[in-house]
Amino acid sequence: GVGIIYSLKEEAVVSLTIKDSKGKVLATPVHDQTLKKGSHSATWNTKAVNNGTYTAEMSAMDRSGNEGSTTMKIKINKDASAPDIT
Repeated sequence: GVGIIYSLKEEAVVSLTIKDSKGKVLATPVHDQTLKKGSHSATWNTKAVNNGTYTAEMSAMDRSGNEGSTTMKIKINKDASAPDIT
């Protein structure tokens, strides 16, 4: 899996969505969770996905209705080679 660490400057309702290169939603590790100010982490289980580049989209809305969002690329490269036996 992939660990995603993020920080909030104030309490907010947070969503984290993982999309493939075509924009299809593959996972929602965090869905409309109210989180306190500070550092948080989420885990995306990558067992069912192939190697490639994916997009993590995070949004946060504070009590006043102000919304912020950010995206980041996640590159998955699983080592599929067999171990060498000598």
